[in-house]
Amino acid sequence: MRKISALILALLMSKVWAQQSTPIPGPKRTPGDLQEVTEEGEFPASDLPAAVQTRNTVRLRRHAWSIFAGLTSQDDNKIKAPIFLTWFTKANLFAEPPSEDKGKFGLEPPKQVVPLSVAPVATLSKVFFNLPAARAIVDGMLNTLQPPGVPSPTQPERVRLNCAFGDTRPEDRHIKDFPAQSVVLKTVWRLVSAGDTKPGELTAIPVWDPESNTPGRGGNNPDLSYGPEQWSRYVAVNTHPDRYKGLAHALVRPKDSRNVQQAPIVPLDRFYYKQIDSGILAEAQRLNRAAKLGDYFVLVGLHVTTKEIPNWFWITFWWHDHPDAGPFAANRPSSVLGPWRNYLMNISYDMEFPEEADGSPHVNFNPYLEGLTPGGLKTNCMTCHRLSTSPGLRPDTTPGTILDSDPRFDHRLKMGFLWSLTDFGGSKDPAYDPKSCPPRQ
Repeated sequence: MRKISALILALLMSKVWAQQSTPIPGPKRTPGDLQEVTEEGEFPASDLPAAVQTRNTVRLRRHAWSIFAGLTSQDDNKIKAPIFLTWFTKANLFAEPPSEDKGKFGLEPPKQVVPLSVAPVATLSKVFFNLPAARAIVDGMLNTLQPPGVPSPTQPERVRLNCAFGDTRPEDRHIKDFPAQSVVLKTVWRLVSAGDTKPGELTAIPVWDPESNTPGRGGNNPDLSYGPEQWSRYVAVNTHPDRYKGLAHALVRPKDSRNVQQAPIVPLDRFYYKQIDSGILAEAQRLNRAAKLGDYFVLVGLHVTTKEIPNWFWITFWWHDHPDAGPFAANRPSSVLGPWRNYLMNISYDMEFPEEADGSPHVNFNPYLEGLTPGGLKTNCMTCHRLSTSPGLRPDTTPGTILDSDPRFDHRLKMGFLWSLTDFGGSKDPAYDPKSCPPRQ
């Protein structure tokens, strides 16, 4: 009986998931192809499922670094920029109406810090989708507000999809799988002043040293925390090579005027950065009122996820001034070049394994994102993203496996592990109600 029901559901959803020929919004472009620039020459990696099955962490880390080397390589026009900057953004795919984001940098407060009401927002982010991921979103109408049959024209397509599943059991309620070639990337940025923030003081960038930071109940936010929960160390970013010559340290003022301290000087070119020009000045000041013309956004972290395995392969990178020390530097190849060699890396390919030293589930977080939130130092990318649904569930930092049959998914549509698919449409998705659902076709 269950096999028959599954067959009927498959036939029904084949109509719901019918492929569209809708063009991807925005002007024509040539997005960089990760397969062409990975060191291994193969993406997706055919041996990745076997490496996951055998928990071959070394192989998985090498593949993650190979992806990073490809992502940070030059684009087809040999411009000094990583290829992901040629990819599609939320402005392309989800704006109302969809639009190109030229003339804007497109930053926004990340989900992880929005609930914290930080003003000005010190940590900002931007999400990118490669061509296969963007095509899956457009073909699945996951960026549309007015599909046929939706009771209200202001509701997104995911609401109609949830209705179409009716009373289907939780494990069968999900959007169509993205192709294995899909990559979604979230960048994390912080503002650096082009000059002294005050006479004799440089911009402070917090540096994450896990062994020196005490997990805080409310998270470890370098812009809010005090006492043992604050980050233990900062660097001073020097944007002018001719200044501070011969000095190893400079004054910085982390968080606010209460705290002035000495910090090691690092040059701007140790980061990948974007300078604020007149085209993005108004946007930058809307996000952080301290921004000025000529200042910089420096890249402090990246989340990367690829659909090479069913639950996606999760990779996170963060900047560090000692990037060759410790386990998170392991396996980095020589093909990672320039400022990109200053980033450390961790991976998730399972919600449990490899277990931590104390036997607890595997931990993988970015200190500049999840590290800011309560419980974030014990979370796992895969576990948290599993809870991306419509109607929405609150992100949960509790470690461990979440099954497809988890009762929290009852009458909810699983959104393919991508929180970015739940942002579109503005208002909160309504709870499933068969009376408000259109009749099945």
